[in-house]
Amino acid sequence: GYEGLFGTCDASLEGALGAAGVHQVATLGEFMPALQALSEQPAAAGRRVAIVSNGGGTAVLAADAVSNAGLDVVPFRRHTIERLAQLRGRDTRNPLDLRGDASAEQVLAALDAVAEADEVDAILLVLTAQATTDPRELADALTPWHRGCDKPILAASVGFATERLLARAGIPELGLPEEAAAGLAALAARGAF
Repeated sequence: GYEGLFGTCDASLEGALGAAGVHQVATLGEFMPALQALSEQPAAAGRRVAIVSNGGGTAVLAADAVSNAGLDVVPFRRHTIERLAQLRGRDTRNPLDLRGDASAEQVLAALDAVAEADEVDAILLVLTAQATTDPRELADALTPWHRGCDKPILAASVGFATERLLARAGIPELGLPEEAAAGLAALAARGAF
């Protein structure tokens, strides 16, 4: 049968490509998010990811996707937890579940806390379509915030990615956490080079 261009995995080829800074992907499902992330975001200083979500289930799925991409869902340190505790009634662990009724102000406060955390190298924002979350309001609020953020951030907009609302804020917007995790893996590989 057809074995592709190389047929088998060649460790020397992988080593040579890695030494040249080439990030390899296995599927088009990984390629497109990697391309988008690398063209729109700075490299990640490391593999430690903070996940901020307005849905508990999608936060857990995002954590699995980040881990499967070879990245770390880092535990928050005391200072970050204390900042997040100011968001009364919200979670303080990574992945951070702000719940479905999170306002744009609460999402921004959480993003501020994780963006300023020394233990975080990159951010995955996972938003689900919720009756109480206004994605347009959040996109408008994220535009000035994103200009001041020096860490890479990708978004998985589950249920409304086709509207590309967060792209206006300069944040690459993908449809699934797995796609965003593939993009973050590419940014971590670029940072390691």
